[in-house]
Amino acid sequence: MVGARSTVSAVLAALLARERSGKEGGGTWIDQALLDAAVHANLTGWAAEAAAPRKVGEPLPLTGALPCYGVYPTRDGGALAVGALEPHFWARFCEAAKRPDLIDAQYAATDRAHEKVAKLIASRTRDEWAELLAAHDVPVEPVLSAAETMAHPQVAARGVLHCDADGLPRLGFPARIDDVRPRAPENVPALGADTAAVVTEHDLTAGRSSRELRASGIGPRRRAGSWLRRIFRRG
Repeated sequence: MVGARSTVSAVLAALLARERSGKEGGGTWIDQALLDAAVHANLTGWAAEAAAPRKVGEPLPLTGALPCYGVYPTRDGGALAVGALEPHFWARFCEAAKRPDLIDAQYAATDRAHEKVAKLIASRTRDEWAELLAAHDVPVEPVLSAAETMAHPQVAARGVLHCDADGLPRLGFPARIDDVRPRAPENVPALGADTAAVVTEHDLTAGRSSRELRASGIGPRRRAGSWLRRIFRRG
């Protein structure tokens, strides 16, 4: 996914460059590797490495090293995501929880500090925390399941995720453009449903035999179910 998004960004940048330059011919060659995208996506890791060399699996400031930034279990087996990195957010959270004594522990990367925060969060259920913090502007939220996320009022209001008549989730584009969210058609096409139209549009059959077309993936194809069954039988 990171590689695909990096590629889309590069393609859009190339199209914009062409539009600005006015050059129609030649095109742009984009060399996009999954490794490059993965290295680039690890921004917080490289920021931490700039301060000092890190070991594999060592907690970083945004991956559990700081008491004010992490995921903690609640009393009922749920989880609470705490992202109060800024001092005013952390102070607001501690005051709402009636634990002002923990304010100074915000950046204390010690086991004792973590244990105190973990014990505090484990003293209430996930929903009790949600109710308590609803009146406070703090980046602390309950961790929701996929089903709970779909039923969340804000998710419903934004319209990025919904279920169609077939019960399957549909994702829209993650941004609104002129107050409209682009989304794919509701009906999922069957395997090969658009093959004929694509072949005709691009004249891919010219001078090629039926055997050559099948070998290249054009033409009648096996159903996905039978193809998957063959793979699992081999396994």
